[in-house]
Amino acid sequence: MNIIEETNIKIINFCKEKFNNDLLFIILGGSAGKNAYIDGWSDIDYYIITKSNQLSTIRTTKEFFKDYPVHIGLTFLSLEELNKGLLIPRCMVTFYEIKNGLNKLIYSSSDFNLSNLKNINVFDNVKYEISNVIFGIKNSKYTEFRPLFKQLVLLKKLYLRMKGYVKYGYKEIDECIKQVFPEDKNSLIDIFDNRNNISVEHLYSLVEEYIELLITKL
Repeated sequence: MNIIEETNIKIINFCKEKFNNDLLFIILGGSAGKNAYIDGWSDIDYYIITKSNQLSTIRTTKEFFKDYPVHIGLTFLSLEELNKGLLIPRCMVTFYEIKNGLNKLIYSSSDFNLSNLKNINVFDNVKYEISNVIFGIKNSKYTEFRPLFKQLVLLKKLYLRMKGYVKYGYKEIDECIKQVFPEDKNSLIDIFDNRNNISVEHLYSLVEEYIELLITKL
């Protein structure tokens, strides 16, 4: 049993016990949900949908998995939020991906109906998302390569989405960037492959360089 299968079982069992009959669906998203998980690098992301917002149980769940050997990303949504389409952009992308055969539904207490999500448009408000990511980078002090690299990947992913492309994983994003944004000379693949030789300070300079270039395209 690999780490994803093991974690899936733990998430399902824990949520069934804590949320009881309120638990509706659990979705495995991110790279793990697309069979692109990189051991020792990727997070394992879950989207947990319940009938109502049980804030205390949500806090308990987050606290339980806080110190898990692999970083666990937990996003909680109520059925009301789902039905009304009250989704943050990241969640919109996740459900867009499910509708297009990506990500995995690992638990369901009833039929999973996406009919209310038919009007989701993952290309809306992308410039706003890009601005938020840039603001976050400029107002944070990253001390490790991994989280800063992920922000660079996210910026490039958002640029592609602004241009009408939905791509996944740094390799796929990198290949598409070469075609639609040739001015960007900093390859994600090259940066990742040389991560042991690139300092956080150097990566910051590459990120700043990309941000300056990106701003000219907004």
